[in-house]
Amino acid sequence: MAPVLRLTAKTATCYNRRALRSRPRLGGKAVRRTRNQAPRAQPKGNMPIFSDTEQFYACMRAVFARMGQDDPSAGKAISRAGLILRLTLHDPPAQITIDGRHNPLQISYGPSSLRPDLEVALSSDTLHKILLGQLNGMSALGAGLLTVRGPVLRALMLGDLFGHLQAVYPGVLREQGLA
Repeated sequence: MAPVLRLTAKTATCYNRRALRSRPRLGGKAVRRTRNQAPRAQPKGNMPIFSDTEQFYACMRAVFARMGQDDPSAGKAISRAGLILRLTLHDPPAQITIDGRHNPLQISYGPSSLRPDLEVALSSDTLHKILLGQLNGMSALGAGLLTVRGPVLRALMLGDLFGHLQAVYPGVLREQGLA
């Protein structure tokens, strides 16, 4: 369809009627969306699962301790790769750094001076859903709920680690009264 020229007293605008109809509307005006920009899925009215940073750290300490007791070989994927992984979370703000250069894994809770090879940024609720198996990590990455900084192919090695964490996480939640 050929562009149509609309002349008004103040301005002259050129637009394509089909493109204008196909754009989402916001308050009567057409909204532009770039090709790679996807709408972010944001839960409305949900309270965060963790009330503060200390509660989150206590839960994660218990999860990693239980994982180490149940299956000492659980951290082998990170150890084999020699990765330093940092999980940077928000709502509540927290950082977990996993140093896979040592066996057993060294895990620090809070800010760390180690420079990570791989950094994953996400909300604590997104991590909660991933660890419960309600959300796939790749789906969360595609939906913009988590971001990865570093070699993304190495992030695929984390599947085994998250599998082990998923096995113990629901039990820890029940013990701490969060489930």
